[in-house]
Amino acid sequence: MVKGRDYAYHAWLPPDRPLIRYDNAERHGGFHRHVFNVLTGEELVSEPLTHDDLPTLDQIVREAVALGMLAAF
Repeated sequence: MVKGRDYAYHAWLPPDRPLIRYDNAERHGGFHRHVFNVLTGEELVSEPLTHDDLPTLDQIVREAVALGMLAAF
């Protein structure tokens, strides 16, 4: 199992349409999951996460693939 301490995972579709981002950037004050509209790239929500709620890298990749498949239709 892979869990990080410093996060900056960002999945997007070309040319510049974000799908999802997990990070712990200082400006957010902790771990967050950012959710974007798969059609427009507009950020819909930024959800705080506890360290225990952080997904594994495998879970992030699976979520990104599922969102990318939704955006393709």
